[in-house]
Amino acid sequence: MSKSINLIPNKEKTYNLPLLRRLRLLRFIAMGLLFSVSAASMGLYLLIAFSPLPQLRQQEQESVAAFSQVGSEVAQIALVKERSKSISTLLTKRSSFDKTLAFLQSKLPPGGEDKDLHISKNTLFVTVASQSLADIDTMLSQLVQSSQQKEVSQVNLSNLTFDTQNNMFQVTVQVILL
Repeated sequence: MSKSINLIPNKEKTYNLPLLRRLRLLRFIAMGLLFSVSAASMGLYLLIAFSPLPQLRQQEQESVAAFSQVGSEVAQIALVKERSKSISTLLTKRSSFDKTLAFLQSKLPPGGEDKDLHISKNTLFVTVASQSLADIDTMLSQLVQSSQQKEVSQVNLSNLTFDTQNNMFQVTVQVILL
């Protein structure tokens, strides 16, 4: 019973030498791994400390600040681009009144004034003022000839008035275009 309680090893006992060698090898490998991990972490720390990484972070922050300032300009450019696109679509959809205005200019009397003009898709309302009824008659005759020559569909006289203050005749004509 005293042998089992005794914690001091007996010098007479022989130890298993291959196990001791393996244990020493395992200790050596553990110490080597510990040293290599510590050396690698020190190397990594030195690389981070002396690398241009902090400078790159500062450049990134400066770039972000510059982009935030330029962001409003980019938004304005995008707005202008969108508006120009919508204007171009409107221009393609909008009716061209160049021929209608040229037709009207050719029929106006030389002494007459164009007071009012309304153009829709195929209807033209024009109010012309003149001091002479002959000029108004010339214009109406030319419009009726245009109707007979199938340049316009129909010509309707809407209104004929005399302005006593200005001493002018005013005529309103509706022309239905082809």
